[in-house]
Amino acid sequence: MYHNEFPMTPYKHSLQYYISFVNYLNPNSITKSGGPDLIQWPRYTRAGKEMIQFGFEGESTLVDDFRNFSYSYFKDHISQIKL
Repeated sequence: MYHNEFPMTPYKHSLQYYISFVNYLNPNSITKSGGPDLIQWPRYTRAGKEMIQFGFEGESTLVDDFRNFSYSYFKDHISQIKL
């Protein structure tokens, strides 16, 4: 595949969220005002821990729990870790 064959969707969509955040301190401001067809960026909370995932097919949300095992391991073995 050549560089031109890849869709620019993840780049364009992440740029729209970024511009919205920089201008309005809210990544969803542009999407609410009739901007591009983007999903709502979920608010990250301790209870929900939702995040957005960019892909060539569009965005999706997923739960940020894929680091729990690593975090728990380091937390439980902090005394054995030497820097």
